[in-house]
Amino acid sequence: MKFRVHIYAIVRVPVNVEADDHIAAAKKADETTDLHTAFRQGEYAEAIDEFYVDELDDKGELVTSTLLNADFTVRE
Repeated sequence: MKFRVHIYAIVRVPVNVEADDHIAAAKKADETTDLHTAFRQGEYAEAIDEFYVDELDDKGELVTSTLLNADFTVRE
């Protein structure tokens, strides 16, 4: 059997902001950070959120997909 596995790994991206409280700081970091660019300077956070597993036929076409938790149990 052939599979294509998408690993949803967590990347830590430090962002320095000034704000009045923790929630405002998180919102400001979210609103002002271009994650497509910031991921390049980020680091793997040693954590995986989930796996998306595509089963492929002999031609490489999708047959079915399964979403797994980080502990490899099926996510429903």
